[in-house]
Amino acid sequence: LNLNGATKARILTAAAADTRMGGETCPIMTSAGSGNQGLGVVLPIMVIAEENNIEKEKLIRAIFFAHIINKYVKLFTGKLSYMCGCGIAAGVGASAGISWMLGGNLEQISGACNNMLANLTGMVCDGAKETCALKLSTSAEEAVISAYLANKNIMPEPNIGIVGNSIEETIRNIGELCKAGLPSMDSAIIDIID
Repeated sequence: LNLNGATKARILTAAAADTRMGGETCPIMTSAGSGNQGLGVVLPIMVIAEENNIEKEKLIRAIFFAHIINKYVKLFTGKLSYMCGCGIAAGVGASAGISWMLGGNLEQISGACNNMLANLTGMVCDGAKETCALKLSTSAEEAVISAYLANKNIMPEPNIGIVGNSIEETIRNIGELCKAGLPSMDSAIIDIID
């Protein structure tokens, strides 16, 4: 089986999240206070670093950078949101870390983040459970693809859908979407889960 980096990131992230959400005890690195976000930030970057023979120092910096981006997105979406923090914020962080690690410039790193947000915005959080592994796996694979696309200068044009004039504006747009939709979305999800 010849797995490319995106597929390998997807499989490893799904396995780790499924193990964790299934109740197994295993050490992980959290991000923004979430174990699953830690998996979503760290594992895709580690897979791509291994695939590209990236030195340890650069890997560590990429992971650090990705944690910062994840936390930054969470500042706008909120600690609890109807949007999946693992799939959205962690995926954006991972895509930024991968883009930077592979030599992306500021425009390409921003493009990687915009690729993720244009793609996965709207992924709904319906509670912490085993199927979080599915969302995390989608996010991990898309983080890799988004970074590779952006580093080839393939990214959304400004002001297309949720994408703003800058990555900061796109993230603010996501935050506004979370605030506007939160009250009705939360009650609808709770009704469905109960």
